[in-house]
Amino acid sequence: MNLPNLFNKIIAHPDLVEILTWPFDFEVIKPYAISEEPDLKVREVATVIAKDGTGGIFALWGEGQQVDNCPIVYIGSEGEAGMIAHNFHECISLTTQHPFWRDMLKYSGGGQLKEMYKALSLLEVELLEEEPDIEIMRERLISTLQLNIEMDLVEQLFYAVSSKIDLQLTTIDNQKFDSLFNSFTVNDNPLWKNS
Repeated sequence: MNLPNLFNKIIAHPDLVEILTWPFDFEVIKPYAISEEPDLKVREVATVIAKDGTGGIFALWGEGQQVDNCPIVYIGSEGEAGMIAHNFHECISLTTQHPFWRDMLKYSGGGQLKEMYKALSLLEVELLEEEPDIEIMRERLISTLQLNIEMDLVEQLFYAVSSKIDLQLTTIDNQKFDSLFNSFTVNDNPLWKNS
């Protein structure tokens, strides 16, 4: 099974695997074919490479292309799925820089980039309050893995989720997955009303 060079670099550093698992909620696992997922029907070749604390999974999607350029698809535990990054490097950069990316999508107002930016600063404040040492862990990941955090990862996430990639993915009972964008905005969160 071919895996991205960055994936192999991560698993060679157990301390990085641990940091990614928490507080970045990206648990690197032993890769397996997505066809082994009992609740999914998929016509694509894809490889599950990580999971999160909610039961969501991350998969390298497709075949016939260079593995370092395979898109990353997230399949959530509540019936949502979509591409979140154009490749594994972008996925790890996003996870490191914005571990709350799921919440940016939740408060995107149905897929509006400007709403994602509004949520960004509020989520970052919350993250720093909950995880005061996260900057040290971020720097460790960025320097060891040589991540590209210069690009606008919020915009990259927006365009990835907005892409029209045909996942050919349903539940075992033929239910289609919802978009990763949700209809909430920051104004819907009572904790942020006065921010």
